[in-house]
Amino acid sequence: MNRIFPRGLSGYFFTGPKRLEEVIASSDWIEGYPFVTLEDTLSWKRFLNREKDQKDIALIESYLREEASSKALR
Repeated sequence: MNRIFPRGLSGYFFTGPKRLEEVIASSDWIEGYPFVTLEDTLSWKRFLNREKDQKDIALIESYLREEASSKALR
């Protein structure tokens, strides 16, 4: 067990290519606190594919597309 997934979920994050430890290690640090990246959050929400996640998925995809377009223009 770990404190993030108290029921003992561990190993591969959402059964994808990244291990949970890799997801935690690649977190974005903001003001001293770790946050899972938007890319990993999107992968997790896509995997769960719950109705309540659909709006989040659309918003994250839109943000990441705009971010990529913005970087391409620089």
